[in-house]
Amino acid sequence: MHEDGIHGGETGPRGNPKWNYFRRDVVDYQTELLYGSFGPWPTPAPGRPLSEYAEVCNLPKEELKDWKKNVSLKYLWIIASRFLPGLWWAYFRSGGRYADFADETFSAHLSHGMYSKFLCPLDKGDLALFKDKVPAVNDDPREYQKADFSCMEWICNKTYPDTYAAATIVLFKVDKPDDPIPRYRALAIHIYQVDEQYKKITSTADTLTPEDEQQNRWELAKYFALQGAVHRVNMTEHGKLHFPFDSINAITKSILPTQHLLFRLLIPHFRLSLAVDNSVLEGKYSLLSRTNWVIYSPFTAEGKYTRRLIPDAYVGRPGKPNAFPEYWFSPKPSYPKSSFGIYLQKNYAIFHKFITSVIEDTLPAQYDCDDNSGARRNWEFIALWAESIAEWVPGFPKREQLLPWEKGVKVVNPNRQLLIDTVTLCLWTLTVAHAADHAGFAQAGPTRNVFRIHLKPPLKNTTVENDFHKSLVKRWDLFQSYLTHQLFYKPHNVENLVAVIYDFRGHPNELKLNEYRDIFIRELRECDVEERRRDGSLPKLEDVSSSIQY
Repeated sequence: MHEDGIHGGETGPRGNPKWNYFRRDVVDYQTELLYGSFGPWPTPAPGRPLSEYAEVCNLPKEELKDWKKNVSLKYLWIIASRFLPGLWWAYFRSGGRYADFADETFSAHLSHGMYSKFLCPLDKGDLALFKDKVPAVNDDPREYQKADFSCMEWICNKTYPDTYAAATIVLFKVDKPDDPIPRYRALAIHIYQVDEQYKKITSTADTLTPEDEQQNRWELAKYFALQGAVHRVNMTEHGKLHFPFDSINAITKSILPTQHLLFRLLIPHFRLSLAVDNSVLEGKYSLLSRTNWVIYSPFTAEGKYTRRLIPDAYVGRPGKPNAFPEYWFSPKPSYPKSSFGIYLQKNYAIFHKFITSVIEDTLPAQYDCDDNSGARRNWEFIALWAESIAEWVPGFPKREQLLPWEKGVKVVNPNRQLLIDTVTLCLWTLTVAHAADHAGFAQAGPTRNVFRIHLKPPLKNTTVENDFHKSLVKRWDLFQSYLTHQLFYKPHNVENLVAVIYDFRGHPNELKLNEYRDIFIRELRECDVEERRRDGSLPKLEDVSSSIQY
């Protein structure tokens, strides 16, 4: 028993260890926090508490000011400076049509870059959709994958006048599935619409292949699949890189002392993100806005309808656990088997090496429960941080996972590996993984990102004209898409990843920690040269921001 009556083995009514450090030892550490007692905190999504990610609505004034100065004003300048060039491009340079997608180009577009994240095994029920047209789909399941855009069910009856949408599922044949980068060939597209109650209209649903007699129907179906891809990546997959990390951002600033090592590692990667995400989710002029019309939105339906896709990424879609799993924070990321996936994996390894060096060199591998000095203090802050975040981010590690505790044992062996994996995922997601998506958007450009389609989908018993390409899109649609690319898809970095500085001043291992940072940046640069030599379409390191800034 400690002299003041505090003991590390003290338990509560349910037998769980008490948080002695925070209950008794520390009375008030507001002066050690970034914003004192006015730090931000998550809240259930306003009006959508069960279907969307928690949000942070109580933004610090300092961060709003930073956002207005470095982001908001920049958007106003881009609109003013690119408005006339955008009109000129759309009406006189674009050709007034989307790019052509030959079968090989279509397959590569969905399986090579950021869209390769959609590739997954078939879900239950998918075999029935394709077995008649592709009988071999019943063979080795590793040889078949799909890209599922059934989330378009939410908007196929809610599109703007004279525009159309349809739900699609693309079946791929995987050649050499054990290779790091297999070759994917699109074999079939299942296309359908739903009624006003969002029930599938089976009488008009159809499965199309390149061998169909009416080749134009297959060609048009590819554009509806591409439309599904661009809407899904904007409304579901890309949001996973933004919104769950707002809770981590806010709680870090409101719980961890500014001198804590974990705070020092995370804070450079949180700048601007809370204000950016709040403007995206709740701003009057956001692409996700539920009420306001904006000149730069290229989507095929109003914001109040496209926003219905967001829950598909958070709570998942019934019956589709492979394509639309429920969101779960996993410290170990998965990568698509593609060139894009290899790029993400190699960069993750560099982040992981850096975080491992820092944490193993600064946080002890064990501590005594009765020790009220630095070791226990550091780990108890981390445990409180994790436990608080886990309330808002499904799957985030909890206290007992980081500090496994055994009754009667006074020495705790913290799970440093879990902390390393968790911090690595945060830093890597907010930088490389996020910027890689934007680079993919920007490289595709307005003629390859298919947003609006002005032709009815090629459902059963329909015909498609030979010259349908020239009627797919209007020049005004391309103009709006052009503005979106200029505003939100191209990188507009306030701070670049390679310029990031971690404030290790005053730390006992300051020199060594700064050395680890220098090695980290050097290895990122070396990886950038190597990866872009392998695949020139991959993002440039110079375009990777240090946090989510757009």
